[in-house]
Amino acid sequence: MDKPTRRARASQTDPEVQRVVTEFWDTFDQPADRYVVEHTPPPTVREAYLEIYGRPLGGASRQFPRPVDKERIRERQGNRCLYCDELIGSLVLRRNEPIELRTAWDHFIPYAYAQRNGHDNWVLACHLCNLIKHAKMFQTVMEAQQFIQARWVEKRIERLDPALQAVLMRERMAAREITP
Repeated sequence: MDKPTRRARASQTDPEVQRVVTEFWDTFDQPADRYVVEHTPPPTVREAYLEIYGRPLGGASRQFPRPVDKERIRERQGNRCLYCDELIGSLVLRRNEPIELRTAWDHFIPYAYAQRNGHDNWVLACHLCNLIKHAKMFQTVMEAQQFIQARWVEKRIERLDPALQAVLMRERMAAREITP
């Protein structure tokens, strides 16, 4: 017994279904430009977010603090990382390799939560602590410091003795002068 064709099966069902199925299969027998379907595109993520939450996604874009705020924060924190209390530019050991702590401007309340760049939300952090903290939220600075210090131990990051740090800094400076 022959299997009925798609069109024949469609004729055995509801007339509306038959019409839709027939139109669908007829499209393969027609030139493609004959069937241009008009549709409204789905909303963009930004449009959907605005509709759901009643405010634009992100609001202001993520930025760095203004130069005047950077200087104020550096002075307030003594050019030290808020989380590890090390001087920016000092050396630490990570897996027995010396690493110079670089400046990282951190949103204490992560930008992902607050979506704001207010001058009161910026802190000076070293790049290592900033990477560890990432987008985690803490109630207090002390809670953040304890969390980050525990990760320093896990990642084998060690503070250097000031005398050893001075020797390593002199070696680095000498190496920079020799390198073209």
